[in-house]
Amino acid sequence: MKVEYIIIFDTEKDFCQNINSFKYFLQSDSNITISNNEIYFKNTCFHYSLQNGNIKDNIYYYDISIEFNYENGQHFDNELKIFEELLRAIKVLMGTVKAKIEVIWNDVGLYYAEKAYTKIFRIENLMRKLITKFMLINVGANWEKENVPAKIAAFKERNKNKNRKRGYLYDLDFIDLANFLFDEYQISNIGELKKLCSERKQLKVDELEKFLPMSNWEKFFKKSVSIDGDYLKKEWNKFYDLRCCVAHNVGINASEYRTICELYKDISEPLEKAIAELDQITVDDESKELLAENIIANKEQQVGQFLLNYKKLEIAIHNCLKRKRLMDRQYSFLGSAIELLLRKGLIDENMYKSLRDVINLRIQIVHHTDEFNEQVIQNLKDACNKMVDLEKKLNEVV
Repeated sequence: MKVEYIIIFDTEKDFCQNINSFKYFLQSDSNITISNNEIYFKNTCFHYSLQNGNIKDNIYYYDISIEFNYENGQHFDNELKIFEELLRAIKVLMGTVKAKIEVIWNDVGLYYAEKAYTKIFRIENLMRKLITKFMLINVGANWEKENVPAKIAAFKERNKNKNRKRGYLYDLDFIDLANFLFDEYQISNIGELKKLCSERKQLKVDELEKFLPMSNWEKFFKKSVSIDGDYLKKEWNKFYDLRCCVAHNVGINASEYRTICELYKDISEPLEKAIAELDQITVDDESKELLAENIIANKEQQVGQFLLNYKKLEIAIHNCLKRKRLMDRQYSFLGSAIELLLRKGLIDENMYKSLRDVINLRIQIVHHTDEFNEQVIQNLKDACNKMVDLEKKLNEVV
């Protein structure tokens, strides 16, 4: 196990300008003793090598490499701990004189990264298992076509030329897995709340709840797992930061490895419990629609604008029915609602056709569109302009 540093001194003083003075400086720590090619720290011997050079006037560098030759025996953990203490002691010494340290090689970081990898691999796939089973069992077997999460769909768009055989979730970035469960979204438009408040002096609690932003974790899993989604998301983000150190070859130390172990326990237990409780979760048709709208809206900015305008149009249609005292549960779906408006002579054939086109486009975008090319985006822009005009006309129906 080897660690190599390049240490740079930038000083005008006669300090550490040769190898001997550098060795004396290291031995100013009473725990460090140097003899030939060996460096002793707390009575433990390590092999080391040292080279030096002059970068330019008053700037010197030292290339020091220290090796821990070990066998995984009963004294390994203690000797590794001493080795790490030696490395910290060297860093502290260099810090006192503001020397710059560059890490050239770090097998200690590699050792802990390799130990951490199995926990990272398991926690990542636990999350994939939970989301996949939730979508397949609770939302439907065709979830990939009907309810593709925004981050998953975006990844597919970026990698559409790749040969994907494992499914969306196995091509998804680690951090984006949590977005599906923990990102909050508003179920109902705030305009509906304002209208309710103007119509009635008192509102029931369950009527207000649908206007509060809520994550899928809070909505579907918290009752059975009893762990706050915000807390779990924070733990996941901490785990992600350390995971990046492992994945990007930065390496981790003993303290960071212990943190990974603690976070692994904190996260894996609620995920496993959530998986075990999946058969207790019910997702009604309305929730599936809301889920589909919410997750697809993040894929493309124009999609989000389209769905926002669509929601306003939906409210305008229902308000029109209410004004004419025609509102009934059977007309809560827009297709049935605009057919009623047409039959009652409140809209003409052209307006009916325009409304039908918008409804069909929404169904296509939310449930069936995989490729958001220039033509699709233009169709969305055109539909947004059309909906503004349609909403105005519907509000004028008296």
